[in-house]
Amino acid sequence: MDEAKAEGAAAFKRGEFEVAASLFARAIDLGSPEPHLLHSNRSAALAAAGKYADSLTAAEAALSAGGESFVKGHYRRAVALAGLELWSDAALACARGLAQPEGAGHSQLTELQLKCAHEQRQQREVAPAWRTPEERRLAAAEAAKKLDADAAERRARLEAEREERQRADQSRLRCLDTELASQQQALKAEAIRRRREETEAAKHRACARVDAVKEDGRRPPESTNVSGIDDRAAAMTAHVKVESWRLKQMPTRQPLSAPRVPSDFTKQFSLLRKNPQGLFEYITLMQPADCVSIFKPEIPMEVLLACADAICQHVNTSMLGWCIEWLQALTQVGRFQMTILMLDKSGQSRLADMLRALRSVAEKSDAQTLGAIEKLESCFKN
Repeated sequence: MDEAKAEGAAAFKRGEFEVAASLFARAIDLGSPEPHLLHSNRSAALAAAGKYADSLTAAEAALSAGGESFVKGHYRRAVALAGLELWSDAALACARGLAQPEGAGHSQLTELQLKCAHEQRQQREVAPAWRTPEERRLAAAEAAKKLDADAAERRARLEAEREERQRADQSRLRCLDTELASQQQALKAEAIRRRREETEAAKHRACARVDAVKEDGRRPPESTNVSGIDDRAAAMTAHVKVESWRLKQMPTRQPLSAPRVPSDFTKQFSLLRKNPQGLFEYITLMQPADCVSIFKPEIPMEVLLACADAICQHVNTSMLGWCIEWLQALTQVGRFQMTILMLDKSGQSRLADMLRALRSVAEKSDAQTLGAIEKLESCFKN
């Protein structure tokens, strides 16, 4: 709950108001001794995002939880009503808040009350017919519709930016794959060239020995006959083919070592991302305390899901404690909750499979281990 609240406050400061509202709602669902403050924060985030109708609902929830003496709740309600251009209702909300004992929000309520009074005077001067409740309601509905359209446009822009980041990540991985393929091809060509040179040199040496024996008038030894040379050449050719295959497999057969910097992990992940067993062996070399520095500034969704698949398929009783500790450290990585919120249904299903695998392995474990898995489930569920 505290983590979701802190993430929500950070998202609000970054200007990601809809994300902040979602995180505050998650903190409310997890339970809090002061739910009225979380409702108030959520109302502020929704108002900043232009969703004044939803902000009004959250403000009323804050007043319901905190009571009439919660001055900040009256202020949030007045702001939402002002955003809907219901100036008289907003002024009444300000008056109710100012009627409470003086506290945080009184000065803001006073300023907003003056603004409401000014807007009411302007409405009376410009459009006297708006005094009827029905026309005020229609005008508020039109304003809310426009605000919803603006919010939808912002959401579409954020989605386009997210897709652009995903395309950039995929392009970077394709470049790495191409570079590795070219390196493998170069190593293969070099091995073949060396083997051919060695084969030709062996043939020349054998022929020279045969010629020398013939000049002496003696029968060539069995080991230097031409047929034997051809057999050895064929054996060398077969060895070259085997060596070429080994070189092709070499990048993923080299001894693994723990990553020291993020680039180390990125290079090795590009080789192991389609090999769950190899990826599981690789991440087990990492210390849980290094997760924050290795996955900086955030863990990509593709990496998170690939690691989840590897753990799901290869976790066992001996590695259960390490897996839990490593996943707990992973939740401390920057923007982790935002990454979880951005997952689609397929990604959420893969995380759920991993959690079920952990619970299946820990079926006969102690209560402390089961409690740790329950905490992980609350962090990894959207």
